[in-house]
Amino acid sequence: MVRQIFLEKKFRKATLTYVIFGVLLGVIVYTQSSGLPCDKILSAGSDSDAMKLAQEFVQENSDDTSKLVIDEECLNVCMKRNFFETAQYLITEYFIQDPKRAARAESTIRNAVEQIKNKQNEVLLALEKTPKGIPVINPAFQWAQSLDNVFLTVKFAQRFDTPGCLDIFDPNITISPRHFNMTVYCKHVRTRDVQMQQQDKVTMKYELDLPLFDEVDVDESKYELGSVGRLSVNLVKKGRPNRWRRLLHSTEKMPNMGILWEIHEKHEQTLLNHTQFETDESMEHLIHIDNSPRKTKKTKKDKKDKKKKKSQQASVESEPEVSEASTAESTDKSEEL
Repeated sequence: MVRQIFLEKKFRKATLTYVIFGVLLGVIVYTQSSGLPCDKILSAGSDSDAMKLAQEFVQENSDDTSKLVIDEECLNVCMKRNFFETAQYLITEYFIQDPKRAARAESTIRNAVEQIKNKQNEVLLALEKTPKGIPVINPAFQWAQSLDNVFLTVKFAQRFDTPGCLDIFDPNITISPRHFNMTVYCKHVRTRDVQMQQQDKVTMKYELDLPLFDEVDVDESKYELGSVGRLSVNLVKKGRPNRWRRLLHSTEKMPNMGILWEIHEKHEQTLLNHTQFETDESMEHLIHIDNSPRKTKKTKKDKKDKKKKKSQQASVESEPEVSEASTAESTDKSEEL
């Protein structure tokens, strides 16, 4: 009895195994006999060779729809091999004939196109990172100091009155005792065609190298990349409290250099009380920044006061003429009398 049960179980297992094997074999045979062999397209030498294979398969099975089966993977293979004419032929002759097939084909093509674009962008980025492929720009920057700190604001642009680049990558910022160095890559949006609203991105390299006037504390100094295309730097003076005569070791002014007026005016009196230089009164102590006082915008009130002042001066000048005329008239009358 036990032996009979054991044999029945074994027979059932064997039968199930044969059934599964038969189904798999049938699927393989059916696919090979009734479907377009994607491996042949993959091994095709060119788009024209793949086109011939696709045309032969469609023509041979055009009368029997059960054998005219093309998997979406064939489209994926065509896109990866750059067989675009073959892919277009398969879409036109087979996939768009049925809404469900068309939807699957669209999803496959879009995914393949996205992968191709990503690969192309990687190649372009690798090319742009070469020294010959990227223009180097000296960014605009401003500075000010207190007795303990030197403040820098760097804008990823050539001037402070223009928008800074936002899409930055690969920042490399180094602070050493008497040196500050910054290298940042950024992608600028460039409009190729205004009417068609076509834009692309151009990679720029921003580079700033500052040999400092005096030493800074590297461990205490810090920086922060802002969200508006700027870099804020706080350099802590090593010999603090101390007033630097200028920012740079050299007396020559760098291009695109300016002053952080708000911070400068906040600490100016404290700096003058601590240390005075012989050039303070002539604004030469702001060397590397500006050789002239800060320009302020005239308000409407200032313009009105100036106009009023001019009218008052004109009235004052006209008064003597009136008095002289009246005096002359009175003299004439007295003479007549």
